[in-house]
Amino acid sequence: MEKLFMFGVKCVRALGIPLSDALATRLHHVSRVGLVGLTCFILQSAIFEILGIRMGIVNASTAALIGGEIAVVTGFLLNNHFNFKGRSTDPFWRRLLIFHLVVSGSLFAQWSLVSLAEVYTSGTPMILRGAFLAGVAIGFVTNYIGYHLFVWRTH
Repeated sequence: MEKLFMFGVKCVRALGIPLSDALATRLHHVSRVGLVGLTCFILQSAIFEILGIRMGIVNASTAALIGGEIAVVTGFLLNNHFNFKGRSTDPFWRRLLIFHLVVSGSLFAQWSLVSLAEVYTSGTPMILRGAFLAGVAIGFVTNYIGYHLFVWRTH
C-alpha cells in the first residue's frame, strides 16, 4: 500500500502538479482511513444483504445493526493498529467506548432509515438498500470527524 501510494505521488508530481510533502502525508492518511472504511462497508453490506435481504433471517433493520456492530469492532481494531497507532495516550477500552459513541449516530441513522423503509414500503429490497446506503452516507463524514476529535485525538 505504501509503495503504491508513493508511486501515485511521484506520478502526480511528474505531471507538474505541485504536491507538498505535508499534503501528500495527509492524503496518504486519509486514503488509509478510507481503505479501512471501505473494508468495513463491504463487511457490513454483505451481512445486511445476506441476513436481511437474501435469507431474511432477521429484519433488514436488525441486519443493518448486526453488520454495523461487526463493522464497528473491525474498523476500530484496524484503525487503532494501522492508522492511529500511538496518537492517543487514552487506554484501549476508553478509545473503544468513545469510538462506539462516535459511530452510534451513524448506526442509528442506518437503522432508522431502513426501519422506515420496512414499514412504509413493505420491505421492497431496492428501497431497503437505498435506505441503508443513505444511512451509511450520513455517517461517513461525522464518523471521520469524530475519529479525529474524540477517539484518537492528540493531546
